[in-house]
Amino acid sequence: MTVSEIQTLLEQSCRAASTADVEDPGALAQLHGLLERMQSLLSGTASEQVGEAAKSTLQLIMRETENAHSALGGIQSILSDLQSDLSKVNAPSLQPQGVDRELLAAWGLQVGDACDELSGAALRLAKNHDDAEAEGEVRRRIHTLKGEFGVLGLEPGRELCHRLEERLVAGESHRFVDAVLCIADWVRAYAALAVADPGATPPDGSAVELRLQEACDEREAASHPPAAAASDDAPVDLTIDAEHQKNLAIYVNELKDHVAAAERELLAIESGGDPRQHVEALFRAFHTVKGVGGFLGLRPVVEVSHATETLFDEVRKGRLEVGPGVIEAGLGACDALVSVLNALTGGDAPTYGRIAAISGRLLDCINPENASKAPTTAPASVALPAPETAPVATAGAVAPKVARSAQGETTVKVATTRMDRLIDLVGELVIASQMVVQDPRILTLQDQRVQRNITHVSKIVRDLQQTSMALRLVTIKATFQKMARVARDVAHKAGRQIEFRTEGEETELDRTIVDLLNDPLVHIIRNSCDHGIEPPEDRIAKGKSPKGIVTLRAYHQGGAIVVEVCDDGKGLDRQRILRKAIERGLIPADRDVSSLTDAECHNLIFLPGFSTAEQITDISGRGVGMDVVRKSIEDLRGKVEIRSEFGKGTTILMRLPLTMAIIDGMVIRVGSNRYIIPTLNIERSYQPRANDIFTAQGGRGEMARVRDALLPIHRLNRVLGLEGGCQTLTEGLLLVVDAGSSRCCVFVDEILGQQQVVIKGLGGAAPRVPGVSGGAIMGDGRVALILDIAAVAQLATDIGATPATGAEAA
Repeated sequence: MTVSEIQTLLEQSCRAASTADVEDPGALAQLHGLLERMQSLLSGTASEQVGEAAKSTLQLIMRETENAHSALGGIQSILSDLQSDLSKVNAPSLQPQGVDRELLAAWGLQVGDACDELSGAALRLAKNHDDAEAEGEVRRRIHTLKGEFGVLGLEPGRELCHRLEERLVAGESHRFVDAVLCIADWVRAYAALAVADPGATPPDGSAVELRLQEACDEREAASHPPAAAASDDAPVDLTIDAEHQKNLAIYVNELKDHVAAAERELLAIESGGDPRQHVEALFRAFHTVKGVGGFLGLRPVVEVSHATETLFDEVRKGRLEVGPGVIEAGLGACDALVSVLNALTGGDAPTYGRIAAISGRLLDCINPENASKAPTTAPASVALPAPETAPVATAGAVAPKVARSAQGETTVKVATTRMDRLIDLVGELVIASQMVVQDPRILTLQDQRVQRNITHVSKIVRDLQQTSMALRLVTIKATFQKMARVARDVAHKAGRQIEFRTEGEETELDRTIVDLLNDPLVHIIRNSCDHGIEPPEDRIAKGKSPKGIVTLRAYHQGGAIVVEVCDDGKGLDRQRILRKAIERGLIPADRDVSSLTDAECHNLIFLPGFSTAEQITDISGRGVGMDVVRKSIEDLRGKVEIRSEFGKGTTILMRLPLTMAIIDGMVIRVGSNRYIIPTLNIERSYQPRANDIFTAQGGRGEMARVRDALLPIHRLNRVLGLEGGCQTLTEGLLLVVDAGSSRCCVFVDEILGQQQVVIKGLGGAAPRVPGVSGGAIMGDGRVALILDIAAVAQLATDIGATPATGAEAA
């Protein structure tokens, strides 16, 4: 037997050991056969080591081992040590030539679980320094990792694990818990890099070295507290090295997404969802947060996520029930993590004391007695079913494996500045394309080939525009999930019982709109939960269920997105609103309020400083918020409406454009001027007849009959102060438009066509033009102003209507 043949057998055994599944007797039998062959070809100590590994493999097959995963790790470690020993005796020819990518990929799939087990054992050791079992597991797993790195030829990993293993002295290992946790995160990060590129530069190991040195100094000084312990009141250290600073925003956004996902799963469990399904997702979310936090060297993130992961690992293994205390501790961990992440982008950092308190509370919840000490308003605990026992394979059979789910679409992270720049360039391309297509010299060309090519280019440009705009679209799901937490917290604080529902979470909106929609939604949800939903005793007295329902939904309607917040609470009290409005001087005391419609009355709550709350609380009631809501929505070129029925509930609707970058517009002409009206605002257009036109009593304005309603007519040339334009109504066109809380007719000379236009700002130096929301460059290079119909209607009301002459109306 030659050295190369021994090397081949050893490599095959290492590969089989790394990819073996303790529930797969077939794979274990293959490994056992390789080990027996190798044992027969070796002698001395090497033969004994392989024989020990073969014996352990047989025990795994016969299910005679208490800790199967630990036994498999021991076999892997023996093979790694054997390979290292043989390389010293038989020269470098026994070392693997390069890295086996298949073996590396298989190792990459299971190394995360190994790091989780290592971290869990380290945390148990931190809680109980005398836990000999936890200490032994830490030392065994470090040894196994060292061996696996050696098998794979990943020397930096083997060397780092070796330095830690040398320092793990029995009875003193608890001093190295921080180093163990740090190296677990380092291994996870290195594994991700090595699987993609075995020659990749390993992550910075200075944090591990620092923890090792600190532990060694602590052991030498025989002192438990750190040499320079930070004050509990001091903010945590969130120093990020220069290498990671450039991508910090990406990391922070990723971590926030995972924390939001964890929060969503916690709320789902509290609402009675399938516990096992949500706990698994919850565990994975904190697991990822821990890994990324460790990679960045954020010890507070690692500390909190480690403790949370340990808690929910106990839950998913069926050793702990999900009680109210567990839910509250988990949500507290989410809040702490968010505060740390916000500190990285300019916020205030939490203190060491807060982080320690959160971590301690999480670990205390592992004790069922502590988990039961929770608010009585929270739901009863939910017991998880015990993990299913793996089926015992009969002779010659292979235990079934769970198939991995297929991966969805792959995504890439792109800086928003680059994406916005791309969209701006596509917008310029659209404008340039229109200039070419609408050039009079092009239109006079009779060459069919040229016309066909121009048409083809125009189609590609339109497709490119639609695709680029889709890059800005994101689902509203993340925002809806945040609102679930808002509703829950307000309900608990206000003493309400509320079931929060969401619909249409997959609805897509422009990223900018989604970001800016968060604050208005928070105000509305808080008001619905605090002002809208009655206390349980009041609801029971009214014959309602003690639990109120608040529904947040989104859907498409007429080319726009509608976001609704509905509650089945007490609704808006018309008389109370009017009384408060008169008290605050918002309505003249001598005005006949009976003429106000319900819609006009309800819109009073959007006035600054208006509130009907009898008491001011820390939730709501100071008369701020709803005016901010209306302004925020209008800034997004949207509108907000209220529908309410006293005693039955309230619905607040926000109509929003799909995107802030382009609009579908109707190009109209008034005299020699062109304007664009968003098609979202237009209901219909028609040329009126003489008997459709009426003059209001007292000659205060013109009205048009539209089906069974009389609507005011606003002449754009008068409202905008234009010279010229059609004067006779029957010779022009009326556009029936939605002007927010009312409908009206806009009189124009002509409709030139409908097209998508790229919205351009008028420039910061330009004065704000009343009734105009922006501009668009047309195909001939000239600018057409985009009209804000609600502002135009208000401007017309402010100016006042000039009585029409008989000639104009005829």
